[in-house]
Amino acid sequence: MKTYRKYRFAWLAAGILALGLLAGGLMNVIADAKTKNADVMITSLDRVTLAFTGDLQFTGTVAKQIKKNGTSYPFTDVKPILARADIAVGNLETTLTTRGAAQNKQFTFRSDPRMAQAMADSGYDLVGLANNHTMDFGQDSLLDTIKHLQKAKLIPMGAGKNLTEATQIHYITKRGKTIAFLNYSRVLPSTSWMAGANKPGLASAYNPKGMYSKVREARKNADMVIVFIHWGKERMTVPEAYQTEMGHKLVDAGADLVVGHHSHIMQPVEWYKGKLIAYSLGNFVFTKSKMDLCNQTAILEVALNGKRIQANLVPAHIINGRPRLMTGAEKASFLNFIDRISPKATVKSDGTIVPSP
Repeated sequence: MKTYRKYRFAWLAAGILALGLLAGGLMNVIADAKTKNADVMITSLDRVTLAFTGDLQFTGTVAKQIKKNGTSYPFTDVKPILARADIAVGNLETTLTTRGAAQNKQFTFRSDPRMAQAMADSGYDLVGLANNHTMDFGQDSLLDTIKHLQKAKLIPMGAGKNLTEATQIHYITKRGKTIAFLNYSRVLPSTSWMAGANKPGLASAYNPKGMYSKVREARKNADMVIVFIHWGKERMTVPEAYQTEMGHKLVDAGADLVVGHHSHIMQPVEWYKGKLIAYSLGNFVFTKSKMDLCNQTAILEVALNGKRIQANLVPAHIINGRPRLMTGAEKASFLNFIDRISPKATVKSDGTIVPSP
């Protein structure tokens, strides 16, 4: 009986030990799985996404539709794209003011100040002001525009009450990554629009040395450096020679991404030394153009994954002042067009932008 009990206890002890070892093994497996999942999650959380659009202005046809349908009207179709980005950026090519006298120029734009909040509600975070319309009604119109944007918790770039403010590098940290934004214009009606030491105005790229210096400064303090720039010739799909030269020098100075506007039409995308240059995103919220290519646009989506840049285009067609997402054959035709005009990049059928073979 004692022998039986001895063996029974031995078997029981062995069973308990085996269960313990099994349980321990399972715990190690679970722990390993948790570690692996944690690594995957960290990588996922490390991915910062950005969205960029071209020119925004809320006059003419757009103003009529806003009066009829409300301030959210221009963004109803594209808001989900803008809102899903960690950071969304657009070029505001109008003043937001009720003050000032129209300047002596062919086109002057003045829009409802409430559109600042409408942009914020649609997903925008930063707004470029360095262009040839944000002083259409004088210095007061620029300062009013800045005030309304700040009230809506938007960051105005490329403009200010002096040169220091206008050329400020804007740093935003998302998911542990610091992104630096700079905004300049190479298209201004007059030197009087340029910010001075004690004069309101815009950040000018006509003498680009200061801009390159700011890019080098940003490179030392950020994981990603982005230059948002107004340049080029209107209604031309081919960038001017200075755009290509300046775009390359911006990358050489430390820019990871250069995004342009002003041409009112889409221009090529280009990979240069592993960095992306989008020469122009054209119009976005804008009055109808007689040239239909000027009514075709895209949201540029960019992801920073570690140190790797991924990018794609989301095409849209501007109808009654509002960008509507393209589908089917229209989308395919648009992306094929961008691919054809982009000799230094390949635009795939899903909108992905990759280096040319």
